[in-house]
Amino acid sequence: MALNIFFVLVIFQLATIIQAGGNKQSTPEHDDPCAEQKCRPGGPAVRFPFVLQGKQPEYCGYNSSFHLRCDQLSRTILELPPSSIKVEVTYISYLSQMIKLQSVETCLPKHSRDLDLSLTPFFPRNEDTGASWAFEEFSLFNCSPRPWGLILIKCLGNNKSKVYAMSSREIIWYASLESCTKMYDTKTVSAEMFQTDLIILYWSLPLCRRCEVQGGICRWRTGQIGCLRVNKHHFGMKFVLF
Repeated sequence: MALNIFFVLVIFQLATIIQAGGNKQSTPEHDDPCAEQKCRPGGPAVRFPFVLQGKQPEYCGYNSSFHLRCDQLSRTILELPPSSIKVEVTYISYLSQMIKLQSVETCLPKHSRDLDLSLTPFFPRNEDTGASWAFEEFSLFNCSPRPWGLILIKCLGNNKSKVYAMSSREIIWYASLESCTKMYDTKTVSAEMFQTDLIILYWSLPLCRRCEVQGGICRWRTGQIGCLRVNKHHFGMKFVLF
């Protein structure tokens, strides 16, 4: 009788161990250190070419220009050179290779003197034609009344005078700016940042659209970038070099 009880206990313990092992089955997220991560539910999903510092190893990203991090408010943060200006990443499209940014404060243009977006892998694009635009240098003016043709920066200035931006290459075409006082010149930035709180930028490298269309994701492997996608002929994933 005692022997039977002993065997019952042994079988019960084995069943418990097997069940526990089944409950701890590895998931893709557990197995894959570069699996998609977010700072908060509803936030942008972060994966190659980006890397979310503190949640993914550095080797998961393309290079340091694509490093993101979570701030204390669980916002997804990108720092822009050369002065590490912090902007929030609100959306990432890996198929379009597009990123949407907004200021973590209330007025991104006040940092325009400390930005040089030509130092990043990102660029603006004409949303209607799809053509790439170059960043430009701008001059900011304090004016009263408003001169024709300048971009009003709503978050700067006061009730008595407003602040305007103009492309530095266009100033020579304006003969009269008597009502304005020049404040400073910017480095290369996007005109969009003076007109809206949201900036839409694109990246060209690494080029992973074909992989995304095929339902895969780009990755580094042995020093080369390839496409990790479901293997249709066998179970598991297949890595294909570009």
